[in-house]
Amino acid sequence: MNGKLGLSSWRWVFIFDFIIGIPIAIFGLFCCPDEPNRERPWWMTEREQVLSIQRIAEENRDTTEMKWDLPTLKRLLTSWQLYGFCLAWGFMECTCGVNLQRWMTLYLKSLTVDGRPKYSIEKINDLPTVVGCVELVYLLTSSTLADSLQLRAPIIAGLGLIQLAAYIIFHIWSANSAFLIAVYYLCSAYGAISPLISAWLNSGCGGDRQLRALTTSLMISIGYAVETVSQQFMFPTSDAPRFQRTHGYAFGIGWVVAMIVWCGVLLPLVERR
Repeated sequence: MNGKLGLSSWRWVFIFDFIIGIPIAIFGLFCCPDEPNRERPWWMTEREQVLSIQRIAEENRDTTEMKWDLPTLKRLLTSWQLYGFCLAWGFMECTCGVNLQRWMTLYLKSLTVDGRPKYSIEKINDLPTVVGCVELVYLLTSSTLADSLQLRAPIIAGLGLIQLAAYIIFHIWSANSAFLIAVYYLCSAYGAISPLISAWLNSGCGGDRQLRALTTSLMISIGYAVETVSQQFMFPTSDAPRFQRTHGYAFGIGWVVAMIVWCGVLLPLVERR
C-alpha cells in the first residue's frame, strides 16, 4: 500500500485500524448496552434475558451498581490480587515480547546477499505475519489445556520457557537465517501468556467486580508504562536486530525468568494462602 493514492504505508495502517475499530465500537454500543438485569438488548428475547440474569446469579456475580468509598478502597488496596497480577503483567511486559514481529521485520531488512537486500519489500512484510498465525496455535492450545486441566500456572511457565529458549538463542545469535526465522516463530508463545493471566485474574477475583476492574486497569496501565520504557532504552531500532550495545536480549532473559518464577511458583502459593 506504500504510495497508493499518495499515502505512505504507515498512514494506511491507521486508516485500516479506523475502518475496523469504529464499526466494532458502534456494534458494542447498540448490542451490549448494559447489564441484562437493567436493560434488555434489542436482539435478546425476554426468556434469554431471564436466563442471563440467572446465570450471573449462579456464578455469584454482583450486578448492582458499584460504590467506591474508603472502606472499599481499603479492601482493594489490601488484596493479594491487586499486587500479584500487576507484578505478573509487569514482568511479562518487561520482556518486550510484544515487539517480536517488529524485531523480525528489522532482522529481515538487515539480511543482504552480495550487498543487495536478500528479501523483497513484499517478503519483508509477509514473513513476520506468520508470527501471528503461530501465536494463534499457541493461544488455542494453551487455553484449551488451561480450561481442561484447570491449571494456568504451569502452562504460563511452559510458554515462558519457550520464550526463554528463544531469547537465549537471540542473545547468542546465529549466522543461519532460516534457523533464526524459525526461532522468531517459536518465540510467538509470548502472545498466549497475556490471555491466561487475564483469565486467571478474572477467576481469582471471583464475583468482585470492583477488585477486577481496579486490578485490570492498573495492571494494564503499569504494563504499558514499563514496556514503553524498556522497549525504548533496551530495544532501540538503531541497535536492531541483535541489540548488542544495550544487551537487550540479556535484559529480556532476566525478566522472562522473573515472570516464570512469579507466575509458575510464587503466585500460586500466594493464591492458596
